[in-house]
Amino acid sequence: MRPYRSCPLFLCVLVLPLVAGCGGDEDRPGVRLRIVTSTLDGAFDGKLKIQSADERSKVYDVEPFGGEADLFIGPDAPPGRYRVFTDTGWGMLWSGGLGSSVPVLRGPGEPVTPVRIGKPRSIYVAPSDPNIWQLSETWGAEYRPASDPTGPFRKAELEIELDDEGIIALRFDEAAWKHGTIFRVLGQMTTGHVTNLLSYVIKDPVYSDLPRLAMVHGASHAPLRLVLVPPPGAETVADGMKVQVALRNMPFPSAYEEASRNGIVRFDGVAVLGGGLRIAVPDAGRHVVFDLEAEDRRVRGGMHIVALDPKRAVERRYAFADGKIVEAYVRYPGGKAFGRVPLRGGAVVTMPGRQTWLLKTDKGAWWRGVVEDGEEAVEIKDVQRGGTMRGQVRGGGLGYRIDFRPLTKDGPVGGFTAYVSHTSEYTVSLPPGKVQVQVLSPTGLKSTPKTADLRPGTLVRRTLFMR
Repeated sequence: MRPYRSCPLFLCVLVLPLVAGCGGDEDRPGVRLRIVTSTLDGAFDGKLKIQSADERSKVYDVEPFGGEADLFIGPDAPPGRYRVFTDTGWGMLWSGGLGSSVPVLRGPGEPVTPVRIGKPRSIYVAPSDPNIWQLSETWGAEYRPASDPTGPFRKAELEIELDDEGIIALRFDEAAWKHGTIFRVLGQMTTGHVTNLLSYVIKDPVYSDLPRLAMVHGASHAPLRLVLVPPPGAETVADGMKVQVALRNMPFPSAYEEASRNGIVRFDGVAVLGGGLRIAVPDAGRHVVFDLEAEDRRVRGGMHIVALDPKRAVERRYAFADGKIVEAYVRYPGGKAFGRVPLRGGAVVTMPGRQTWLLKTDKGAWWRGVVEDGEEAVEIKDVQRGGTMRGQVRGGGLGYRIDFRPLTKDGPVGGFTAYVSHTSEYTVSLPPGKVQVQVLSPTGLKSTPKTADLRPGTLVRRTLFMR
């Protein structure tokens, strides 16, 4: 069979009728369609069929028509909406969503509908706006079979092909492409931005090999701000300390790297895909790695991290029987802020010397205590439930943040931040105790500091003002 022509107006082929003649036999009964394939795929194989979208049990054979290689007729089919496929698994490229419609096939004297079809077990991805986005050939996919509905996603082996219209064809093997399989797909634009995360379930038990179309765009991005807290004996963190941020639980790794300046590491835009982040500070040691869950990222907008000296770092063990320690914050003598440090196998990775710890449990309780120099084993007891502060910032919005500084005998010390949402709201959970609260604008303006008393297990509602 001769190859079918490709159409440069990809979206138009999906949804618009083609106003053209049908050659001879124009009055012959039956619906007409024009098959379009890409130069990537060439000619389809197998017998062409159409299935009524309104009565799924009605499937009609299709045959060549009018002497044109790409023109076909369903002589027994009435005008209506149809799915188009072959008995070898080729199928029409339709997203199944609101962005496109099932083709409407018409009879004699009506415009012929072009239908683009693709190869079996393939997901075709195209940019939603080619004037803005162009796709690269960097893609990853993972799948979870129907036989293991609660299990982890597995890496899917892919063949990746790019055609001359900027469309990517992702070819899956038979082992993964089964009825009931859930796929997750992530790609990259030529600019380096990741795409939105695609999710696709193979729902059709009869025609499960049929391909699928997905229109993609760049993922949403949000800023991330990290503060590097100096270790004991240092007043500042040297500029140029690198911090790496990677997307967690994604079909392929996507990472960002920035360097510190004046103790701050700013990422202007990190993709928001719902999987959380992994943050690493390799210059502070290979164990300085933290997971920032998606909700924590939205609420906190970042974190304070101790820039450990890997040559002097030590492990201080602790004993805790009532649950699990999930976060550790340390403040060293003379330090202006608490910083987060890693946990490893029942130990806090920190620096030598006297220091104050804030440890958070998996139940949301906190332990505060002073660890003396040389103390090797710390007993954790008398934990207290944390306090929550929630409210609105009048005059604030996206880009604003709130610094919360626990009040100590040395005055307020930093270490905790909440970001203001697009609805001017904020929420934060902190260790119990008095805390100084201050709103900061994106340009550095600061509100008058206020004090709040977060008692164990209480919720404090407070409206803050940017003035």
